[in-house]
Amino acid sequence: MINNSILNELTKRLAELTPEGERLKTKLHSKIDSTLRLGFSEFGILTQQDFEAQMSALKRAEIRINELEVQVEKLERQVNKLA
Repeated sequence: MINNSILNELTKRLAELTPEGERLKTKLHSKIDSTLRLGFSEFGILTQQDFEAQMSALKRAEIRINELEVQVEKLERQVNKLA
């Protein structure tokens, strides 16, 4: 996992190496940022933001699984009562 501030700092430093010209710098900054993010994702390195989003999704899934387990247990008890 890589912290967004590290990614932003690296992008900023690389963009500072470019010639002057605010428009060119802004465009290059955006290209560098997207290239770094793509490169990191290819190696399976997550940004802090991506990591937190995945953790949130996993927590929601865990809650839903627990709810479904309770439902299954209730249904099993109902079926056992009928048998």
